Amino acid sequence: TELAVDEAFVHDPKAALAKWMKDCRHLALKQHLAEVDEFAERFGKMYGMTVRFTDEARERICELSEAAGRTVRSFCEERFKNLQFVLPQISQKTGQVEFVLDMDIVDDPEAVLTKMVTESLKN
Repeated sequence: TELAVDEAFVHDPKAALAKWMKDCRHLALKQHLAEVDEFAERFGKMYGMTVRFTDEARERICELSEAAGRTVRSFCEERFKNLQFVLPQISQKTGQVEFVLDMDIVDDPEAVLTKMVTESLKN
């Protein structure tokens, strides 16, 4: 979004700049959330399943990727690198083809994947 030098800006540049920065952050977050969805969609198509992150997980991914100074895509590829091994294995064992991933997997992917495999073996 462009910064407009209009009457509001001339009258109160500090407030106008703050609003513009807020708008930019909102647009960036919207783009980053879309990148999380693209990662999940690409993964699902590659492995023949549906994968989606909860809204809270999507937002956490955006926060962590920004804090790490990485793109959402590279963050997801690294953070969730073992999904490609675990989810197809679970799907093959249980027939489950839809996975909803929450904050827990974002914060500790290895522990959650281990738990998922263990639970799938019980069935």
